[in-house]
Amino acid sequence: MKTHYSKFAILLISSSIFPIAAAQSNPMVPANAQEQAPEALLGVWKADISASQYINTPPRKNIRSFSYTQDGKVLVTSTTLNSAGRVSMLHWAVQLDGTPAPEFTQVSRSTPASLVGLKMEDTQTFIMTVSKHGEVTLTGEMQLSEDGDTLTYRYGQPNGEQNRIVYHRWDMSE
Repeated sequence: MKTHYSKFAILLISSSIFPIAAAQSNPMVPANAQEQAPEALLGVWKADISASQYINTPPRKNIRSFSYTQDGKVLVTSTTLNSAGRVSMLHWAVQLDGTPAPEFTQVSRSTPASLVGLKMEDTQTFIMTVSKHGEVTLTGEMQLSEDGDTLTYRYGQPNGEQNRIVYHRWDMSE
């Protein structure tokens, strides 16, 4: 018995198995973040609490990581130990074109807490927008240093005070 596949089925199979090749060969498949994100952004970053400026009480510790998802989005994960000693976690996976994607937190579980968009302005600058119920609630910017060892993250309410968190690349040796 012969098996026949439509062109659409072949595209689906090939783009699932070989997403980068599919994106390069088919203009209908969007470029993924792996083709856009600078290598210096990837990895684990530890907040330098003493070098950072917080609007409210600073946390005891914060770790932020950048990696990829199966479908080529940038996965951002943050784990914080707050001043009261409680751990909180959040994550979101985005393209670097500013398109909003769901953010998940420990509290919200599998229900998105908000929508996050991250747009790469250049290889060192990323503009962030967070919205809830259609309203922008936070704006921010992530700036990579030229040597790729420091990430400065500024965020806060639109037209309001900004937190400024200084992260250093972390090798997990401490």
